[in-house]
Parts: sequence; C-alpha cells; structure tokens
Amino acid sequence: MGSKCYSIGHTAVRLVIVVCEVCIEINNLFIHLSHLKSSFFMKIIYKITYPNGKIYIGKDLTNTINYFGSAHSPLIELDFPPEHRKSFTVCRDVLWESETATDKEVNQIEMKLIKEYQSNNPEIGYNRFPKFKI
Repeated sequence: MGSKCYSIGHTAVRLVIVVCEVCIEINNLFIHLSHLKSSFFMKIIYKITYPNGKIYIGKDLTNTINYFGSAHSPLIELDFPPEHRKSFTVCRDVLWESETATDKEVNQIEMKLIKEYQSNNPEIGYNRFPKFKI
C-alpha cells in the first residue's frame, strides 16, 4: 500500500490520502473476512464414503477443508489390503451445516444421522458409537 504524493505543498493532503488508503484496505479486509465467515465458522456434519461403500458420519466444528474424520484406522485397514491402498479415493459429503448451532446441538444431530444412516452397523459403516443395536 503506497501513498500518493501530490505537489500541493501541504503535508495534510498527503496524510489524508494515506489515511484514506488505510481505511480502504481495512474495509476491503473486513469485506473479505465477512465473505469467508460463512465457510470458516460453519459447523458441519459430513459423510465419508470409502471405496468399499462403507460410510463414516462425523462432525467438524470448524469446517476444515482437509478434515476427513476420526474413524478408527485399524478397523478400516481390515477392509483394505495393501494393494488396495496404493490409490485410494474417499468422498466427503456435507449432510448438514449451521453457523449458529451450539456444539451440543451439533452432537445431537450427528448422533441422529449416525442412527439414520446406520453407519454404526459394522456391515454399513465405521462409526462405533452409539453402539449398533439389531
């Protein structure tokens, strides 16, 4: 952010121009941050689908783009021999999102979706909580 200097001979003019440029930069930053707020502060519940069709339902309270859950790795490893791990694609679908929900509400909706999708059923998914009941 450079200041513009005009040959008017008044230091006050240059100061006003610099202050205005700072105000514009601050305003642009505020607009940028406001625009990003919806993605940065969104709480989400997602579904991870693995190549074998099994799923994992989880939550992310910060909507981190590269977060793919905390499913129990040794459990997933049982379904994929080493030769199947060389090229491995998973899909993350956002099932629910909110900017205003409390963490407690997110937890409740996550449990509801785990039961609804039956991702806690070992035949269907990798969630182990709540315990699947036949």
